[in-house]
This record gives sequence, structure tokens and C-alpha cells, in this order.
Amino acid sequence: MTRLGVFLGIFGLGLLAAQAQQHHEDPADGGAMHQTMMTPFVLPALQNELGLSAQQVTQLRQLRQEMLGKGKEISGQIAAKRKELEGLLAAGTSKGELVKRLYEEIGSLRGQQQYVGYDTALKMKAELTDAQRTKLAGMKPHELHQAMMSRMTMNDMMEMMPFMGGDGMMGGMMMSGMMGGMMMGQGHMMMREGMMGAPK
Repeated sequence: MTRLGVFLGIFGLGLLAAQAQQHHEDPADGGAMHQTMMTPFVLPALQNELGLSAQQVTQLRQLRQEMLGKGKEISGQIAAKRKELEGLLAAGTSKGELVKRLYEEIGSLRGQQQYVGYDTALKMKAELTDAQRTKLAGMKPHELHQAMMSRMTMNDMMEMMPFMGGDGMMGGMMMSGMMGGMMMGQGHMMMREGMMGAPK
């Protein structure tokens, strides 16, 4: 596994644990909700593990792209409502009912976004054969997570975060922390390699 893959794996496990704690789930099993949200991102990459045909992979990727398109549309709506809400809060508004409604609408949109991920997972599983679905069901959560983290790019991680409830400020902070940690980690590795490679 590459260094990036190792780091993304560590980051992903941290995200999973944080999300599981928030929803009172056991991070050891990943939680059914998080496994479902992971499915649209990991399933197209499981060609070897599940014996997917080229046609199946193409169809799964198409379903993922449709999901991402819907997700981005909802993210735009969330961003617009959040901007309106922040304007009200910054102005010290007394319009409590409007603030309450905006919070509720943002929460509703986030729920819709996660449902899109759930619906896509169901559609993807419908593209599998019975044997492939059995194999997928038999894969342990950490195996799915490892497969996902070892094959996802930074862009994939960014696209996944809204569906895992990590958009907005929290997502930005986590991504910033991940980038900073990655740079520090690579620096330490380079220093260590330099020391190890230095003549004695």
C-alpha cells in the first residue's frame, strides 16, 4: 500500500470512529449506516474481490456519478441556506422562527443527501448476482474499509464526505487537518529516510 493509502486509511478510521460515536454506534463493526454510505464508493472498486464483469463495473460507476450529481445539487442548496443563516446570526437577528426554519431545512437537505447514498447502494446491489451479493455481505467491515481507503483518491474522499455527514465547516476542518498531517508525515518520513541513508 502507498503512503497515501496508509494515511487515508488512518484518516478514514478516525472519521468512522467519530461518526460512530456521534450516532452511538460501535466503530468496530462500522455501523450499518456507515457501511451503506460506503457502498457506492467502494463497490465499483471490488472487481477482483467480487468477480464483477466490465459491464457491471461500468454500470456501477454510472450509478455513482448520478449519485454525485444529485449530491452536488443538494450541497449547493445547503450552502445557500447556510449563507442565509450565517447572515442572520452575524447580524444578531431576533427572527428566531426564521433561524429555526433554516436549521430545520439544512438538516432536511442533509438527510436527503444521505438518502441518495442509501438509494444508490440499493440500486448497485441490484446489479450484482446472488453469488456476488453473498460475497459482499460476507466481507467484514474492516475489509471493505481497507479496500476503499487503499483505492480512493483525495478527490474521492472529498466527494464522499457530504454523504457521510462531513460537509461544511467540519469537512473543511477535517480535510485541512488531514492535509497538514499528511505533509508532516511525509516530512518525517523523508527525514527518517535521510538519516537511515546517511553514511555512518
